[in-house]
Amino acid sequence: MPTDIQSLSNLGLVALILLVILFFFYRVLYRTFLLIKPENRKLPAYTVWLLFLPGFNIVWLFVVVGALTDSLAKELESRNYEVPRQPAFRPGMGYAVFTVLGFLPYLTTIKEERMWVIGLIGVVQLIFMVQYWMKISWYKRVLENTFEEETGGDDETV
Repeated sequence: MPTDIQSLSNLGLVALILLVILFFFYRVLYRTFLLIKPENRKLPAYTVWLLFLPGFNIVWLFVVVGALTDSLAKELESRNYEVPRQPAFRPGMGYAVFTVLGFLPYLTTIKEERMWVIGLIGVVQLIFMVQYWMKISWYKRVLENTFEEETGGDDETV
């Protein structure tokens, strides 16, 4: 019995750590949306927080990645930046696809000798997530710098 309680508390701790990491990741996405002028946004910024809804987040992640890509492209173009074709799209979609693949074990039966595939999917998902987070953070800094130049840095909402 004590090992069951200990495993549950370890699982709870891992879940809490994951939620904290996701909070900071989603906050970067949210703040990036806030830096984009409303007329260039494909989604309202607050809809990023819908990624915390279990099940729905699997589909919504694809929507957020696509909308943020399009919004960034329009915003950078409106600020006369040289715009890549689809800013941050590849790492974002890679993260979304491998997030879906991460649910594969719950949908099918995988033989024990092939469980390494699940670990590999998790590692690749983590790599894409970090790449996407870094790329969006970079675009966020670009937008912040431009915003400060335009307004003198008086706004504390972002």
